[in-house]
Amino acid sequence: MAYGAVDLRPGAPADGFLAEFGRALIAEPEARDPVAVWVNTHGERLRVTVSANRANTWLCPVLARASTVVDRAVVGLDHDEYGVEHVVFDGSGGILVRVHHVYVYPHNEPDPEIVPTAASLPGRADLAARPDGTLSGVDALAAAAALYDVGAERMVQAVRSTAKAHESLQIVFEPLAPWWEALGVTYPVPALGEPTTVLPPNP
Repeated sequence: MAYGAVDLRPGAPADGFLAEFGRALIAEPEARDPVAVWVNTHGERLRVTVSANRANTWLCPVLARASTVVDRAVVGLDHDEYGVEHVVFDGSGGILVRVHHVYVYPHNEPDPEIVPTAASLPGRADLAARPDGTLSGVDALAAAAALYDVGAERMVQAVRSTAKAHESLQIVFEPLAPWWEALGVTYPVPALGEPTTVLPPNP
């Protein structure tokens, strides 16, 4: 399972992004499940929230290929018994780059046999990656806070709240909830109600 909240640039219409996302989706051979989509106004911009089963391996690269009008995005990837992944993207430069990336491993420490799926996507050049490719240092926390215009203390609190996140891996979304709450992002089900539309899977 995977879910993401994509904030478009101010004034950018949702239809244009969804058309681009749909084309990227069709080109992705692993996208075999329908994608639920919610479109809501969020301040001066539109927020497009997406969710799909078995999308944990492909949602990030598909978003990266549909990023023309994306300002920022936060993504949650549920890898079942292999852990969960939280990624914050900055799209202000025209392409999506990672600014904050956390992997919650099953035993709360990196496993050489588990490769974070989003680590292959570029990180912002001024941010130092950890050996597993994630970006979770103080500079990454500050970058995510600035991107979402929230206080740095909220990100610090999320660090504390997720110290034992590996203990709740069996509960959908719960290991990542503190990060989304800190950034002011809503998990779609059931808070957003019925989807605005549903995109068909790759034929």
